[in-house]
Amino acid sequence: MHKITSPTIDPEIAVLQDALKNHELYAYIRTQKDIKTFMEHHVFAVLDFMSILKSLQIYLTGMTLPWTPPKNAKLSRFLNEIVAVEESDLDLTGTPKSHFEMYVDAMEEAGANTETINSFVKALEEGDSPSKALKTLKLNKGISNFLSYTFQTIDSKQMHLIAALFTFGRELLLPEVFLKLIKNSKEDLSKYAKFVYYLERHIEIDGDEHGPLSIEILVDLCEGNLDKWTEAMDVSKKALKTRIALWDQIVLSIKNS
Repeated sequence: MHKITSPTIDPEIAVLQDALKNHELYAYIRTQKDIKTFMEHHVFAVLDFMSILKSLQIYLTGMTLPWTPPKNAKLSRFLNEIVAVEESDLDLTGTPKSHFEMYVDAMEEAGANTETINSFVKALEEGDSPSKALKTLKLNKGISNFLSYTFQTIDSKQMHLIAALFTFGRELLLPEVFLKLIKNSKEDLSKYAKFVYYLERHIEIDGDEHGPLSIEILVDLCEGNLDKWTEAMDVSKKALKTRIALWDQIVLSIKNS
């Protein structure tokens, strides 16, 4: 086994993050129709984030019986805090809801179509695998490939790979960018009060410690193993590429709408 003491983040990850941050998509989100199209795609990323997060929580916190203490209380606390907010935050009216449910509410307020995402969730609740649900609903290539890679990685049960998805493929996205787009659009913000609230909550809770602690989780799970770290970097890059492809799909959908 090849040991490492100071893991180095692959420089291509920064390049891909910049490509995501500066994607042409942001220039296309201007009207209510554009915003609705964006939400109808992005909601699937909101849902799959929870599967990534819960996978890590199951592994790193006391989720089995009989209970035994977590190996790393600091990381356990970090994950439990994120889950508590993501799974049971207070919405705009003070009602406890998951952020996913808040997002679907925001879609309904904005007039976006929630039929597809609700059908996907229903299929999962009824016992369909994600792959079966994707085939049944015939989602577009951008969404399908994005979700397929997520669940393929989760199904591997290799926690250092799942942590890579969490660290570089999800947590470092910028809700500030989305909020700025909404506020700079020509639309009446009252149409998006719930969406603006959702974005502002993410800006509020995604403090400066989340990035470093996410990397700490990844380093801890790689256990100083160079092969594991290399695999994690590969997964991180693929996750960012599937996210960019999802953004490409949204642009295409906006152009064709």
